[in-house]
Amino acid sequence: MYHQGEVPSGFSSVSTTMALINQHQNNLLTELNKLHEHLNTIAIAFPPPLRFNTSNTISTSAEYSLHQVFRATAIFQFTKTRSDELSIQLGESLTVLDSKDISGWWKVRNSQGELGMVPHNYLKKL
Repeated sequence: MYHQGEVPSGFSSVSTTMALINQHQNNLLTELNKLHEHLNTIAIAFPPPLRFNTSNTISTSAEYSLHQVFRATAIFQFTKTRSDELSIQLGESLTVLDSKDISGWWKVRNSQGELGMVPHNYLKKL
């Protein structure tokens, strides 16, 4: 026979059980917040636009003087698949030489002076 307020062996008191539930809930919330922060740092790249132009030539920088040139940062990594494209790294600073291409590809120059086409949706204008 148990007396009032006495907890049988193998059982926890209500206050102990509630404390464990609260601790577990706090741990879950902490882990959920960590996951949320991590997901905010992951960039999901969209596929590059389709390329219909089959030209493999890159114009010289003198030809871009009539176009608006601006700086951009790569928000995704891109690996070229054609000779007229340029591989870029996440966070890389680039000069956009021609953004008039309606197919979604921009002509850029990297800090090493290399020229090539990259998907416009992989860049963020500065």
